[in-house]
Amino acid sequence: KLIEGGTLTLYTTLGELYPGFPGYGSGITIRQLLRHQSGLPDYEPMVPEDATEQVRDADVLSMMATADGGYFEPGTDYRYSNSGYAVLAMIVEKLSGKTFAEFLDDFVM
Repeated sequence: KLIEGGTLTLYTTLGELYPGFPGYGSGITIRQLLRHQSGLPDYEPMVPEDATEQVRDADVLSMMATADGGYFEPGTDYRYSNSGYAVLAMIVEKLSGKTFAEFLDDFVM
């Protein structure tokens, strides 16, 4: 819906959306996130063993922003990524001004 509305394109990058995002991921596109070709690292190993609260999408975005690098150069390989989907949800929230759940509710019958 955001692409249809012209708010972003499949080629919008994380660097455009989050100017402070580290170099390893600044060129990752929406298309690469959707196709699991971003190379973003899995967030699960980054969660402290003594964590007592559920990890939120915003936490995942922060973890990605502090990671040293990804698994591969964006667009050169494929690896399923829960991290990518969490980052996509945060992009939806940032651009729509709504929570991800609210955004989805707008398009459900």
